[in-house]
Amino acid sequence: GRCHTENDEDSKAIVCMMRSIERDPYSPETLLALGVAYVNELDHERAVETLKSWVANHPLYAGMDMAGALKEEEDLYGSGEDHDFDEGARRGMGE
Repeated sequence: GRCHTENDEDSKAIVCMMRSIERDPYSPETLLALGVAYVNELDHERAVETLKSWVANHPLYAGMDMAGALKEEEDLYGSGEDHDFDEGARRGMGE
């Protein structure tokens, strides 16, 4: 998948990463790369779900409450509603 990603072949990368996820569904590296590939392919729904899974399985962010992160799809397109990601930012900065 990495080779395809580096060559901007995201649809091929997605196929490879899905195989990897079948073997290890909790791999933070693969989940992040897959989420980014979905973003690049404009598949926002799968991107959000995959990136939520990345957050849930990442050692720094595991256990973080994601319930209010994105409540509706319209939030992806800037509904004007602000979301509080302070907890995630604090964890990323080692606080």
